[in-house]
Amino acid sequence: MRRFDANLGFLFLELPLLERFAAARQAGFTGVELMSPESASAQQIATAARDAGVEIVLCNSPVGDLVSGGLGLSGVPERQQQFQDAMQWVADFAATIGCRRVNVGPSRVASENEREACFRILAENLRFAGELLGKQRITALIEPLNTRDFDRVLLSSVESAMNVIHASDHPNVALQFDIYHMHQMHSDALAVLAANVARVGHVQFADVPGRGAPGTGSIDFGLFFATLDRLGYTGWLGAEYRPGERTEQSLAWLEHYRK
Repeated sequence: MRRFDANLGFLFLELPLLERFAAARQAGFTGVELMSPESASAQQIATAARDAGVEIVLCNSPVGDLVSGGLGLSGVPERQQQFQDAMQWVADFAATIGCRRVNVGPSRVASENEREACFRILAENLRFAGELLGKQRITALIEPLNTRDFDRVLLSSVESAMNVIHASDHPNVALQFDIYHMHQMHSDALAVLAANVARVGHVQFADVPGRGAPGTGSIDFGLFFATLDRLGYTGWLGAEYRPGERTEQSLAWLEHYRK
């Protein structure tokens, strides 16, 4: 059976964070993802997940000023110490909540002529993250994003992400593949997925356009999930979409595709 998890930064937002864990379990999810701890402590989060009976399968590293339109941390010259501090924090946080995958976060380039230097910094930072997180048996993930939602993003294709993974030269760095982003950046995202599935450490999804639930846009999710099955992917599938209403009313897809 496919393993679907709910991203609690997108789903069940009608509830406070600590109540979303139980709501996700009641809706049929056995795993959850965290974008940030919001106002809760790591111990409170760990307790909420345990009481609800869900696994925290992914959390994000702090990304600095990225959300407010800044450059972020992961591939930015002169911010390596800030990145390392963020990774030290998330390593402790993830270990406390029992999470085994960390998205190290995207970054932007200040100008195109700095892209190569930013790429080198990102590779060095991923090597650091892979080593640090590996001591806690946590996998470091890097995710390419689409350029429509994220202008000047450093990684916008699977090829660029795989290049920096190889440049990091660390076995504990893997690809986070989000079909919402990659459907917009590749003419055949499933072929790209198939070519790189051996290094995929986590999968996320939302429909295009609008980032809604499966069935609200143009992606053939039957084909997408069947392709993952055919490729032998048995990891988690993260629902990271905007429900547009109460989350429970957007979940018709869950029973249909769980099989």
